[in-house]
Amino acid sequence: MIIGIDARLISPFGMRGMGLYLYNILENIDTSSPIFLYTNKLISFNYLKNAFKDKKNFKFFLFESNEVIYEQIYLPLISFTKKIDCFVHSGDTSSVLWNSECRKILVIHDVAFTKSTNKYPGANNLRRKFGRLYRSFTISFSINSALKIVTVSNFAVHDILGTYGRHLKSKIIVIPNGLNKQFIIDAALLKNKNNCALLVTGSDPQKNCKFFIRTLLKHKTFLQFIDHIYIIGISNHKEINVDYSEKISYMGHIPSSELTNFYVNSNFLFIPSLYESFGVPSIEALASGCHVFASSLGALPEVLNNHAYFFNPKSANNINKMLSSVCDFKIKREKEHQKALIFLRKYNWKNGSKKLINICLESSKK
Repeated sequence: MIIGIDARLISPFGMRGMGLYLYNILENIDTSSPIFLYTNKLISFNYLKNAFKDKKNFKFFLFESNEVIYEQIYLPLISFTKKIDCFVHSGDTSSVLWNSECRKILVIHDVAFTKSTNKYPGANNLRRKFGRLYRSFTISFSINSALKIVTVSNFAVHDILGTYGRHLKSKIIVIPNGLNKQFIIDAALLKNKNNCALLVTGSDPQKNCKFFIRTLLKHKTFLQFIDHIYIIGISNHKEINVDYSEKISYMGHIPSSELTNFYVNSNFLFIPSLYESFGVPSIEALASGCHVFASSLGALPEVLNNHAYFFNPKSANNINKMLSSVCDFKIKREKEHQKALIFLRKYNWKNGSKKLINICLESSKK
């Protein structure tokens, strides 16, 4: 059996989100079945060959073109010519025309791209707007013909069913994000934490950073209490149209290896998003001994359970109350940290990889 996977989102620069999800799934795969990885970017192709050079059953293919030609023409052709048994579309998009002999699996992390801007903010640039339209079009035309749909949380399941129909319920499989061991710290290191706060985010409106930072900058008690705030994923204050503050450093996009140090040295993580289908920084920060203050919207309450403090990210009053409460928090105690680490064992990449391979192998029997 041959398994094909669209791996174009895996690249060497600041990989997060869907690309990091797929990379970790592939890294932990244990099967002798041939796995064909496809990409339309040379830099991604070279990175894949190096990253998975020890996996003898992996083969790598490059077709340099724009996203639409690659996905709508090239992938359907190779599914037929390479006699691929099962193909995994991994980027919240899909080929519309498809070889019926090749079983299709869709990975859909969320359906934020379908949301009305009355409920969730729209994209903040032309490329993102086109991306939302493209995703909405391709998934709408492909979702009913998919053999299985993989997503990352029960919140995302309900959102997919609410958007595309409850008849898809039997097709959906939850494979949550896993926790990389690099973020797990020993309780002995808790004492080395600084009185700093961290946001691992982006400038997309659904991340809600502009409203959150503007509210935070008006909270004089919190600003006097906190030593510094680091914002990962945003390059400067102008990117989100907020006032400059010497208390805030905007670090832009950084690799995971550098991100580890920010978690280890910070005592607090804030996630003010309006919509998250999972929220990977929340479990990374929790494993690193941070107090996590997270949005009550989206999947975060499901993902974190009672290991975080939740607030309404749309309410300035609620944000202010949360920021006032932060001032009462000391560094985590060892017992509290150990409980969090036990809870986080459920987020395991090996289990997720095994589950995906089983889905692919079962598809060959249909």
